[in-house]
Amino acid sequence: MDADVFRKTALGVAEIASRRAGLTRQARTALILVNGQLDVAALRLRLGFEPAAVLQELVALGLTELLPPPATTPPPRAKPVLAVPVTQAEPMTPPALDLDLELPAAQARALRLLLPVFGPDATLMAHELLEAPTAAAFALALARLQETLGVHMGRRRAAELARQMAGSE
Repeated sequence: MDADVFRKTALGVAEIASRRAGLTRQARTALILVNGQLDVAALRLRLGFEPAAVLQELVALGLTELLPPPATTPPPRAKPVLAVPVTQAEPMTPPALDLDLELPAAQARALRLLLPVFGPDATLMAHELLEAPTAAAFALALARLQETLGVHMGRRRAAELARQMAGSE
């Protein structure tokens, strides 16, 4: 009986609110603790007394019911894997960047172009560009940003935006 699990019936739920059945304190406490998850052994620990007689009384009154033991289910079978060839996407080519560009102007342009796309998060997206100390570092950061933008807005639009940030258009 220790592994048995009881749950409240609709009448049991109503009894907790109405207190019309005139239950003893022990029976009422047991009714409150019965939740369809605790077994008799767990109820015994929480109640501090042997609940078997009280549980039988609650069942006889229609306030609780014994749950059927859980069915043993076989382990799930592995789903078959379909053999579909995966094509590797071509890496995006970073825009051609003039290494003699004026870096502060390029950084400001990049931020200005990202603002309509990302709003207040534009500075987060452009962080690497804004922190780039050289034109080469800016070009590398722009290539990484283009990859990220490709996920958000599509590869073609990302490439176009990267070209604009590089000052190629």
